[in-house]
Amino acid sequence: MSTGLSRQEKHGAIAVPPRAASRMLSISLSKTYELLRNGELDSYSDGKARRVIVASIYAYIERRLAAGAGVWRTWQHARSPRRRKERV
Repeated sequence: MSTGLSRQEKHGAIAVPPRAASRMLSISLSKTYELLRNGELDSYSDGKARRVIVASIYAYIERRLAAGAGVWRTWQHARSPRRRKERV
């Protein structure tokens, strides 16, 4: 059974490609590049290849949890009044 993780992710790689980083975080690739542009994730360029530092992925998750992003909140829906059926 596949876990969806690449060989690099299973064996504790130090740096992974952006696509693997997005899989690790369960976010889109464009969101991953946005985090890279904003400095939320650390990366380096090796020739044409970009690599994301795995430690920065863990640090990002820790920052999100510390900020309360991991807190489950219930959503309160505003109830609208019931409509009455018109009798014909």
